[in-house]
Amino acid sequence: MDRRRRTRVDSSSTVAVIGGGLAGLTAAREIARRGFRVILLESSPRLGGQIFTQHHQDFLLEHGAEGYSAASRVMARLVAELGLTDRTVKQAVKKAYLLSGSKLEPLAGRRAASLVGIQTSGRSQGSGLVSMAAGMKELVDRLAREVRAQGEIRTGAAVAGLEPVSGKLRLRLADGASLLVNRSIAAVPPQALATMLPDELRGEVQDLCAMPAFSSVSVSLAYPRDQVAHPLDAAGMVPAAGPRSGPGFKACVFSSSKFPGRSPRGWVLLRVFFRPGGEYPFDAPDPWWVERAEEVLSEPLGIRARAWLSWVARWEGVLPLWDERRVRAVRRLRRIVAENLPLELAGSHYLRSGIPGAVRSGIEAARRVAPRPGIA
Repeated sequence: MDRRRRTRVDSSSTVAVIGGGLAGLTAAREIARRGFRVILLESSPRLGGQIFTQHHQDFLLEHGAEGYSAASRVMARLVAELGLTDRTVKQAVKKAYLLSGSKLEPLAGRRAASLVGIQTSGRSQGSGLVSMAAGMKELVDRLAREVRAQGEIRTGAAVAGLEPVSGKLRLRLADGASLLVNRSIAAVPPQALATMLPDELRGEVQDLCAMPAFSSVSVSLAYPRDQVAHPLDAAGMVPAAGPRSGPGFKACVFSSSKFPGRSPRGWVLLRVFFRPGGEYPFDAPDPWWVERAEEVLSEPLGIRARAWLSWVARWEGVLPLWDERRVRAVRRLRRIVAENLPLELAGSHYLRSGIPGAVRSGIEAARRVAPRPGIA
């Protein structure tokens, strides 16, 4: 029997989730499964946060996260519960190349991750990634469908302020409306959280807002296969300089080799990552970024033509620099927020483990705000 059909909804206990990224969607789903009324509020027109899949002709482009660790138990469990296990695709090749000057040398996958700045340990080392056959948006769409089945999702609904009212929480929306809820989860970056908190608490999040968080620009390029001399027999390439070398080129993913179904037959799809800053201005026009990407690829991959198609994606401040100072600041912020508001925090800005961490934080936050199961 479908357990969702036996869920009793306690209409007197409403929980609001602020933020429609992966952490927020996961939290909202878990709250609904526990029998509470849930309302998810997303300020933008689009759900998914840092998951952003685009289909163009027969190309499948990931402008955000392209997958999650194959070793993640929390992701395997979530995907199974959503009925998406048969929609998963594993990373087809784990080999990578090291770019030194214009020369490519074979490189172990674990070493490639460390050069990009990805922290891997234990079971996740060398496990590769898992994605979805039609892109990571499949995961977002299925989560949203389950939330809508027992709750409500509002896009274009920005929260302008949070106010405690007799043990509950009033959410003031940017359009002038308000919601009174029993508890809430904020799955938004610290900068967005700071605009919502009461004046007396805003100072507590300012330290976190001021801490380093890197931005990213990715450029996806499509070429006919016969215009790329390199066999592209790897997941991608990384520069020898490493992640602490400052702004500039950070990695290239051979998307059409890494996962099946990313480009039509006879074409290749490449995705080049840059860290903006200095001579690499974040807001430079798209053609400028495309030229920088083509400059990086032309000699090592033997490309002598311009890309036939190109796409540029910008992500500002999405990669927090995790150090002991940030860990302490997050711990303090969580404690102070919990002491003053019926509010929990969730998302990758408060837990450092990427997609699995965002999902885990959403589930854990939901269990704290909705502690009793509502299953008959």
